[in-house]
Amino acid sequence: PDFAEHLNDFAFSRSIELLSNGNAVLVFIEGICVNSNELQPFKKGTTRILEAAHKLGVFPIIHIVGIAYN
Repeated sequence: PDFAEHLNDFAFSRSIELLSNGNAVLVFIEGICVNSNELQPFKKGTTRILEAAHKLGVFPIIHIVGIAYN
């Protein structure tokens, strides 16, 4: 696996571990920071984390927040 894939695997497994222990995880679902006023396409990492958590019987509360800045 390449370096980025390795980092993703670590981020996913660590996020699932934190959620399983009752901790919060902050996810920027666009997966990138672009200095524009346009919403970027959502990445699939959040879904992967939630699906894996659900398989372990963990169903975290999800808070959706929009942030705007200039």
